[in-house]
Amino acid sequence: MPGPMPNPDSRRTASGAATFGWVILPAEGRQGPPPPLPYPNAWLASKGGYDPSTKAAWKEIWSTPMAVLFDQTGETLHQWAILHSAIAIEGPTPARLGELRAILNAHGLGGPKSLQQLRWRIETPATETPVPNNARRAQIDRRTRILARAAQDE
Repeated sequence: MPGPMPNPDSRRTASGAATFGWVILPAEGRQGPPPPLPYPNAWLASKGGYDPSTKAAWKEIWSTPMAVLFDQTGETLHQWAILHSAIAIEGPTPARLGELRAILNAHGLGGPKSLQQLRWRIETPATETPVPNNARRAQIDRRTRILARAAQDE
């Protein structure tokens, strides 16, 4: 592991390049029904259309916070739907998995790293206040000192 993720609030930039602001995504996700799956290509139509798991995953993807920034026609995820069904029907291949991963990362669905690369953040609910890294470290250090003192007193 290369280490912890960089602090997104840091003012330091690589080689003096300008930084771009963050896009805050709603924590509740995209509201409303998903767009219809695009018409399957000829190969997929010959296999019976989209796999049921693809249809379920399509609905799930369109309810994520990242979906508010997707092309609302669903065209940008058309290739994802075809690949997802191809993997479900014929099994995974390294090429298919690599392409699927690239599409997911381009849409912020590849995990925290893809969100950070796109400079997208999911809104923190009002009841939850994030603890800055240095404050969290201080809490851990304080806890360690208290436990060490308790061990000495015994």
